[in-house]
Amino acid sequence: MRLYLSLGNGFCFLYPAHYELRHDLERPEEAITLVGPLADPQALETIGVVLSVAFNGPSEGMTSPQYAARWREIHQAPPEVPEYAETIGGRPAWTVNGLPGYGTERRSFVIVDGFRYSLLLTPVPEDVPVLTEEANLIWEAVTGSLAFFPPQASHDYVQAEEVCPAATDSARLYTSLKDGYCLLYPADFEPDADSLQDATIGGAPAVVFRDPRGPWASRQAIIVYRDFAYTIVAQPWEPERFPSGIEFLDRVWDTVTGSPAFFNRWN
Repeated sequence: MRLYLSLGNGFCFLYPAHYELRHDLERPEEAITLVGPLADPQALETIGVVLSVAFNGPSEGMTSPQYAARWREIHQAPPEVPEYAETIGGRPAWTVNGLPGYGTERRSFVIVDGFRYSLLLTPVPEDVPVLTEEANLIWEAVTGSLAFFPPQASHDYVQAEEVCPAATDSARLYTSLKDGYCLLYPADFEPDADSLQDATIGGAPAVVFRDPRGPWASRQAIIVYRDFAYTIVAQPWEPERFPSGIEFLDRVWDTVTGSPAFFNRWN
């Protein structure tokens, strides 16, 4: 067994020596990932055992079951996925077992002294027989040795309430806790749920351009914030073909691009 210690995030654990330790690609300062054996090492596409432990910011006054319920609500987890209480690191935890993904997921949520922590295991041991032993091994090793202590890092955790603009009579507020952004849009516009992807701008370098492809040209913006790319697409950007629509397109563009704010994604 090897030891992993994070003074900044306030936790440590033991893990099997044949697992590879990697910093999380999305949140390298807050999460650590353990990568284990593959189901079929010779296949072009296969699944392997992966477990991650993450520090997710202040508890916001929640208990572990409330934390799990809030995560399920924000991430729209299927209601039929079972959940149960357990103890992890000597602390009450709440586990959701069998969430859909590339491989089925087990997620555990733990509140420790005012902070949120989570564990993610994929695949669920019983779902991939060839990986059952390894999945159980890494889960039992980490959860059986995990210990918590006061985190030493001063995390720059930004909550939505701290930065999001206020709605007005002429503009409504849209907030995506899952993706970590918010923005205003004109009150007489209605968001299309199917089109609400990772699309925002503000507070970071961006590129704005006209894309002539497709049936209608579009006005687009791409912004990179904390190594994530966000985009805005407004169309039809066709002043010659649709002159009467440009006024409305300009209004929604100006409102949206002038209002967004970024914060920590809710994990």
